[in-house]
Amino acid sequence: SGGTLLLTYTKQSTPSGGGCNPSIASSPSWLTLSANVSCSANGETCTIPYTASQNTGLRRSGTITVNYEGEGTASVSIYQQGAPENLTVSISGGGTVTSSPAGISCPGQCSVSFQYGVSLSLTATPNAGYRFTGWSGACSGTGACTVQMYSAQSVSATFTAIPPTFTVTLTNPSQTTPLS
Repeated sequence: SGGTLLLTYTKQSTPSGGGCNPSIASSPSWLTLSANVSCSANGETCTIPYTASQNTGLRRSGTITVNYEGEGTASVSIYQQGAPENLTVSISGGGTVTSSPAGISCPGQCSVSFQYGVSLSLTATPNAGYRFTGWSGACSGTGACTVQMYSAQSVSATFTAIPPTFTVTLTNPSQTTPLS
């Protein structure tokens, strides 16, 4: 969004103009540097306000180069991450969902913001007496669930109760009685 860039440059000699009047030689297109540059009395340290446009991608980088009145240049590399994105997990039935990298541990922590562009693996673990029956939302099926955080995402996990199993044992196998 915005901030201040502080450049320090050690001059080789006193500029012919007698002060510091740096000019911006180049900067990345997503960075707007202010014309309101202020410099120390000796001209070696200059402060340049800037505004960065919103990052709609992964980490991006660029170089800002400043000319110091023909005395030389100072360059700085600048990096910007995309905004964090929110992952929301919901559960139906008996089980838990966890994420790697850590953050989601649902039920409990079911909505977390993650760094833009990160790849998350979700793991569904059924409680005793339940089985995992599938993903919906940003994932589907019953296999692995991987979510790329380029936007807000929602994932649901469904756990279904396992029907009880009954075992009937006959004590006198020669006498049979139909069961109903």
